[in-house]
Amino acid sequence: MTGVASSPLAELADEVIVCTPELERSWCHTASYTCAVTAIAALLGEEVGWLPQAVADALAFEEPVPSQAKILVAGAGRQWPTAQEAVLKLREGAWVSAGAHQTEQLLHGHLAAIDDSVRAYVLDGEGRAGERAHDAAAALRELGCETTLVPTRHPVVDIVRFQLLTLAIAESRGIDPDPIHRDDERWARARAAYS
Repeated sequence: MTGVASSPLAELADEVIVCTPELERSWCHTASYTCAVTAIAALLGEEVGWLPQAVADALAFEEPVPSQAKILVAGAGRQWPTAQEAVLKLREGAWVSAGAHQTEQLLHGHLAAIDDSVRAYVLDGEGRAGERAHDAAAALRELGCETTLVPTRHPVVDIVRFQLLTLAIAESRGIDPDPIHRDDERWARARAAYS
């Protein structure tokens, strides 16, 4: 799966599925991510026809900018990749300290590093994952941590909230989220150090 049918990897593949925009306008790769996850869902046989409208509806949500300097996103099962992608967007586009936690790991030790200086988002789930999400949210609130239990529908829809949060934080700080520091010579030197 690729955004460019003529890429070196595509040339090596027997089957090529072009599922992402050829030109991503942001180094945060928001469109590429949602397109790729949608394509994977479709390949797995999921009905994806409802996703465009669900994403459009999610884009109407206005996420307030947190006052805390650190952000935690917790999730389990199907929500774990969304938690990881959420913190990646926050780090890249808004330059904030953000960490992803598996819900169980958070409850079994990682809580020791959490206090009211952290803004928490816990992705809800189904079955046992949902029960533990509610437990995690309750524990975080006991620590004085401002916490939102985030309802979930599908990874393509769920990530939009965090894309909007990244944009809101970036705008509040006067940051252009798209270049992810690729327009700054210090980060160019840092990339050159490991290239």
